[in-house]
Amino acid sequence: MTTTMPATIVTNDLDTLRDHLRPYVRVALAFTLSLSLGCADDDAEPGPAGPEQGGDTGDSGDIGDTGDSGDTIDDQDSSTDTGLPGEEPPAPLELEPSTPPIDVPAGVTFYEDVQYGDDPRFNAFDIFVPESDAPTPLILYIHGGGFDGGDKRSAYVSSANEIRQWLSEGVAFATINYRLLEHNDPEGVIKPLSDSRYCLQFIRYHAASLNIAPERVALFGGSAGAGTSLWIGASPDMADPMADDPVEQMSTRVSAVGARATQATYDLVRWETDVFIEYGTTFEDLTLTLPELTPLVQSFYALGERNREQTLAALYSPEIEDYRQSVDILAMLDSDDPPIWIESTGGAGADLPPGPPENTGALYHHPNHGREVREAAMAAGIPVVANLPALGIVDDEFPSLVEFMLDAVQ
Repeated sequence: MTTTMPATIVTNDLDTLRDHLRPYVRVALAFTLSLSLGCADDDAEPGPAGPEQGGDTGDSGDIGDTGDSGDTIDDQDSSTDTGLPGEEPPAPLELEPSTPPIDVPAGVTFYEDVQYGDDPRFNAFDIFVPESDAPTPLILYIHGGGFDGGDKRSAYVSSANEIRQWLSEGVAFATINYRLLEHNDPEGVIKPLSDSRYCLQFIRYHAASLNIAPERVALFGGSAGAGTSLWIGASPDMADPMADDPVEQMSTRVSAVGARATQATYDLVRWETDVFIEYGTTFEDLTLTLPELTPLVQSFYALGERNREQTLAALYSPEIEDYRQSVDILAMLDSDDPPIWIESTGGAGADLPPGPPENTGALYHHPNHGREVREAAMAAGIPVVANLPALGIVDDEFPSLVEFMLDAVQ
């Protein structure tokens, strides 16, 4: 990318000058960091395997139940690794070990409800840390539940065997909570998406306290957690070098994304134009067939109270078109993104035979979502494997999620 600096800037206002220059400084810093990332990837050595250790079926709630190609943050000394040159290391986290909620290999330490934000209930994560003399890779789980339900503890039911296998290979595991959508939410879906993004950055910022190798992190989840993982992985690096909060200066690049019973995009209009196009199902049809969809859309895009017709019209307003673009996973996928693993074999609608969605479960978890992500990834040149048997799509040598993630982070 080339950015041209304006030839002349005339101002006596220091704040105005700073604001004017901010985008160019950000581009320069991002370019510098990207060079560091490439060097770090070439030189990084995998950490030794830790203690010992299969299968998440995905959460099964509503719209959410059942990173770039391994671009990574700079592999600096873990004692001072903040991702930015010259940045002071963070104060150590105050961590208190807890009893693990599942059986784990010997030597694994479990920390529960580590706070990463202001909301004491939802801005928290649990993490299992294998015993290791060197920083360990991390696999991060994002739960489903329609963005209005679910909990990080669902991982202990759906993914207990996988967690143990990763831990046995010396890979840490974390599962996070995020703020949920409320009725007529004033922020919309960007709120839970941004919470998950910030938690990833928080863990990287505090990598030394957690003994995490911040350049080797992969994400996965079921439905809303799958879509959130894809959104983070497909987004350009959301690190903000100019942010006052040092956490937000951290990279959001990841090594891989796993998606179970995912949604293809959170631009809901594209569910009409792409995901279900062969059925001729319009968004207006969906709101008539599924009346619960209208209040969902209002909360999704922070539209406030409206009737059905007003809600549909608002989707095409310039403001909401910008919002939809900011969460359009399919549009953001490009060749710099990380490898993607997709599976739709369980959960409401995920294993249905081809056909138009007749209920919210089928609407949110239809295997067509996975098909669209797969096709967009292939078109962008992103390594992708998919298991969508209801559509007759089962890629050769489709690995288990455990194998896929280990290959990406070790």
